[in-house]
Amino acid sequence: MDSPGSKRSNGNPRTPNPTFLVGIDFGTTMTSVSYYKFKLGKRPTTGISKNAIKSVIAWPNAASSHNRGEVPSESLYLGDDFYWGYGAQLKAQEVLPNEALYASNKPIKFSKLLLADLLSGHNHQGNRGSSTNGSYTDSQTNKAAPPYEDLEETLKALGKDVNDVIRDYLVEVFRHTKKHLGQFESFKDTSKVELALSVPAGWPLKASWSL
Repeated sequence: MDSPGSKRSNGNPRTPNPTFLVGIDFGTTMTSVSYYKFKLGKRPTTGISKNAIKSVIAWPNAASSHNRGEVPSESLYLGDDFYWGYGAQLKAQEVLPNEALYASNKPIKFSKLLLADLLSGHNHQGNRGSSTNGSYTDSQTNKAAPPYEDLEETLKALGKDVNDVIRDYLVEVFRHTKKHLGQFESFKDTSKVELALSVPAGWPLKASWSL
């Protein structure tokens, strides 16, 4: 006896939805998403061919020369508007040169590094000293300041924390991924997805779980 919904109303067997294995590399400067699709009962038990693994491409606002399956790990908040990836870069180039630069309208970069350092107990605030070349160093360790030097100030001005901005960014990454799969792979809302999120080796456990 057929289970409910196993056949279409015209009596033709319903094609089972495939399963999508989706892997995301939320990188320090660039993010990429790859995926592999298999049919019900066809899960691979050995290695997967490299050609069978595909990349999400056509990221919004990417120039054709930049469409390599990567998108900048950057975002920008301007009033009620949120920009991300290539869109954040373009908006910053368009608007910010003509506006005063405040903590609240600075592009957000290196949020992944800030997350790791915060959950590792590192604190670079209050220890800056100016060097002769105009860059900043940690006066206690005499090491170069982290690349996210001003990010904590920006987050404070926005009333957000590092988890907020990472979440807002990844929501858009997943939104585009879903659109890509729907356009090229017949993805449906009922399709099964297994997600893998890569984290750097040696990352603190708290940071890995938080991400």
